[in-house]
Amino acid sequence: MQIGNPKFSFLRRTLLLLIPIALYVGLAIPATNNVLEAINPDGICYIRRAMYLNNGWVERSASAYWSPMISWSIVPFLRAGVDALHAAHWTLAVWGGLYMLAAGWFLHRVAKVRGILLGALMCVIGIFAIHVATSVITPDLLLSTWLFIYLGVVYSPRLLERKRLALLAGAIGGFSFLAKAYAFPVFFAHFAFTLLFFAWTTKRRDPSLAVSQISKRVFATGLLGSIAFVVVTGPWIGLLSYRYHKFTISTVGEIAHAYVGPKDEEEDRPDWFQVPPPPYIIRNEYTDFLPRTDWSPFSSRKNFVHQVSLIGKNSIELLKTAGSLDLLWLPLVAILLLPFAGRRLFDGSEDASEALWTVITLAIYCGGFLFIYFEPRYVNSMMLPLSLALCVLLLRILGARWQMLSIPPVRAVIAGIIVISFFIPAARETYAAMQPRSFPRYREIAQEILKPENMLKGPMASTALTRGTYLAYHLGMPFVGFPPDKNIDEVERRLFATDMGILVLWRPRPDAPQPSTKKARNRMDEIADELIHRPGWRRMLTRKWNPTTQVEVYVHKWPKKKSATTSVAQPLPAVHPAKAQPRAAVPHATSTTAPSEVH
Repeated sequence: MQIGNPKFSFLRRTLLLLIPIALYVGLAIPATNNVLEAINPDGICYIRRAMYLNNGWVERSASAYWSPMISWSIVPFLRAGVDALHAAHWTLAVWGGLYMLAAGWFLHRVAKVRGILLGALMCVIGIFAIHVATSVITPDLLLSTWLFIYLGVVYSPRLLERKRLALLAGAIGGFSFLAKAYAFPVFFAHFAFTLLFFAWTTKRRDPSLAVSQISKRVFATGLLGSIAFVVVTGPWIGLLSYRYHKFTISTVGEIAHAYVGPKDEEEDRPDWFQVPPPPYIIRNEYTDFLPRTDWSPFSSRKNFVHQVSLIGKNSIELLKTAGSLDLLWLPLVAILLLPFAGRRLFDGSEDASEALWTVITLAIYCGGFLFIYFEPRYVNSMMLPLSLALCVLLLRILGARWQMLSIPPVRAVIAGIIVISFFIPAARETYAAMQPRSFPRYREIAQEILKPENMLKGPMASTALTRGTYLAYHLGMPFVGFPPDKNIDEVERRLFATDMGILVLWRPRPDAPQPSTKKARNRMDEIADELIHRPGWRRMLTRKWNPTTQVEVYVHKWPKKKSATTSVAQPLPAVHPAKAQPRAAVPHATSTTAPSEVH
């Protein structure tokens, strides 16, 4: 069979596609199985909203802070009877595979990567996707998947001429928004830039075209894309506006900006002590209803200096994130080498246009995080494929200027260096994901507490805010935290006011050797130690947590009283839908001080 045979070419392309798919499936299944009990606060909120939706509580599942698509994706697993936490992890495993395919299609369509190099780069992306999918339960992979599909569609020199492309790009942009709200500003900023970019390239390609004619094409294409975006996102935005009693697109931006606002040095620890309104069980679930302090960098000199400092700090973090993707910091090297392409970078050639468009795409996506709260996971799943595309494009551009780089063996060696440089860090992270990391103690302790003979009920209080949040999820009980007051009488009074059912403490095991460096305990731990020795407190359960720590469950027989607070939020059934709840806005939780946001 000859190389030119179409049947051979088809089989070769199919094989090069199946290799990364098989690699991903073979590694993603055991890696996901290792983290089925891993949990994080954001993940709880997405899972709980999937449970609300599964039970027919559509309005209660809607949130302007927690994007809906990951919760929607969990629901089919719940319908199939899969445990909710396990369902979330398997959902991310599926989206990791879709992300690999979408990023590979982007490299094929925009960077014109073909053959063995495309298969190798998809393997790198797939291995990286396993690490992202098994880290934390978040919608970052979903957003990146839709954005790479959008980028592959929107990058077309015929965008201004084909109405279907504009409609398709806008619709995919809408699905990106449903995956994560950050896509809203990214889509409109990037779509506008792309329209202007292709207007410029069209004028260079055909100088005879009048500017007014090109402007009409730009306006019509932009209008069609925007209409398609609104059609896809309109029902969700309408539901949010109905839910919040005003036109609402998202609250993520303002909360993420408020979270990094200037704070006074004397500011005390935020008050986490509050009773979640039903059906919520943790404070994070209604983040957008909590009071927050909005701030503007233009309201005072201090705020302006703080914003500039934040931009500088986040810029450094973005550069570190880009450098951490590979061994040689190739994304930064590629950007620094771009000027050496000289006039070829602006000569209108295909490679040069793709490289310019890719760099500005990366800048648009990352630029929004300069002003708000930032974590590397927000950008790394977009940075990796865009960086790979930029490196390959730069190799071709420089090869057109320096003949040595155009020699096939030299180009193959450099391409191999690119693959290896990105492969090794991704492989290290995936190898770590393959190691057993599940910690089933939260589920096991919850099962002990929920035994009928123990007769324990919620709400649950604890000085351990993170551990308490995770345990509350498995219990299905409201988690109130612990009063931050310094006076123990006031602490006990406020616990009494919540109709608290159990107090869960993580304390050192008396039979375990004390560590050489004693961990500092916060004030709430010290007050709790004194509180449980007061009259009326009784320890109901003690279980080993780890070699040095045990978990203790305490109850107190409170005087009978009529409480306006619902004491128990029953766990939601995972399969059978229930009757929808009546429309009601979530009230602010009672608190002595305004709690800070949880991002």
